[in-house]
Amino acid sequence: DMKRVILLALLLTACSQQPQKTEVIVEKPLSEQESFLQSLPEDPYWQQQYPQLDKDTTKQYEQALALISKDQLNPAKRALTKINKNYPDLSAPLLQLAMIESTLGKNPEAMVLANKAIDANRFNYPAYLFLADLLQDEGQFQQAEQQYMELLAAWPGYADGYYHLAVLQDLYLHKKAAAYENYQTYLLIHGADKKVEAWMEDIKRQLQ
Repeated sequence: DMKRVILLALLLTACSQQPQKTEVIVEKPLSEQESFLQSLPEDPYWQQQYPQLDKDTTKQYEQALALISKDQLNPAKRALTKINKNYPDLSAPLLQLAMIESTLGKNPEAMVLANKAIDANRFNYPAYLFLADLLQDEGQFQQAEQQYMELLAAWPGYADGYYHLAVLQDLYLHKKAAAYENYQTYLLIHGADKKVEAWMEDIKRQLQ
């Protein structure tokens, strides 16, 4: 009836006039920042017991890196695959293989290898960054964000992790307040960076 129509119209109007949720920038006090820095443990990467490679394998790995630098990817791939067979738990050759596959246009294969590199050593920080970059190229921004978060869970003192996470949140996920906070943490660990400071001022203007 007419009363129900009027009531429904009023409800719809009220819903349309609900204020939008706004992002709020939280400036961390200096004491909290100092506490964060003091709470950081030693970088766990350096606390690991890594396998000692024999001289021949070390030489093969160095030769593979030299081949990569000369864009001789297939010979480098063969050398790294051989090393991986002898040392399947070694993370670095897996990441190099992933990078080769990506260069050859094989991103799905590269993602599999990057994940294996992380499984072999959860403190292989470049592997997280590489995998997140691949995911971004594929438009999988939330999955890329998860990779950065897993990296920072493994080592919360990794400045570049906050930087890349903030850029992703700022430009692609439109999480401006979260990006601001991660830029702030990046500066706290890394030190002054005028470019990032300018980006933070821009976020402030956007959220005003």
